[in-house]
Amino acid sequence: MPTDLFDKLSCNFKSEYDPRTKTSVNQNWSKDSFREFISEDNSLFKLCAKAEIDKSKTSTSEKISLSEKYQVLCSETSFVCVIKNKNKIDTEMEKVEIQSINYDYREKTQQQIN
Repeated sequence: MPTDLFDKLSCNFKSEYDPRTKTSVNQNWSKDSFREFISEDNSLFKLCAKAEIDKSKTSTSEKISLSEKYQVLCSETSFVCVIKNKNKIDTEMEKVEIQSINYDYREKTQQQIN
């Protein structure tokens, strides 16, 4: 990037609700903000990854790669599973860890259609 463009560089991010802090967000960055950026939770990188994932031109493989690398959900890497019991259970709920699987449902469905 040419120096004259970097001198004019600014970035603004605004959101009405941040689920982590439960407040609105209004971030402004200038060229001085980009000299050194230290983030304990990689929030800026996660925002950038999410923005890239949301672009319509981003390929499915790129979306999956960004989602996994920056731990940002997208339609290709997230799902909700609900297990319903026929019998009422009077015990405490328990957390169940689900192992990661590599399965492209849409790809398999497309193969079945063809």
